[in-house]
Amino acid sequence: HESPPSCSKRSSSGFQWISGISGVKSQEHGIEGQTLEAFTQLQSELDRRSWKLENIVLVHLYVKNMEDFALLN
Repeated sequence: HESPPSCSKRSSSGFQWISGISGVKSQEHGIEGQTLEAFTQLQSELDRRSWKLENIVLVHLYVKNMEDFALLN
């Protein structure tokens, strides 16, 4: 089984990190479905912490096939 997303403690500069979000479990095939699944998970994690999408500073995005990058950018 996959572990749920996790969140770091607040750094001395006030930042926190959420990790472990993936679109792999998407019910839809293809990069669009996986992207939607990942952002749905991200929004859920933000909501749990009363954070907002507009406060995200950085996203590390890993794409297996760079031909798919244009579809999710």
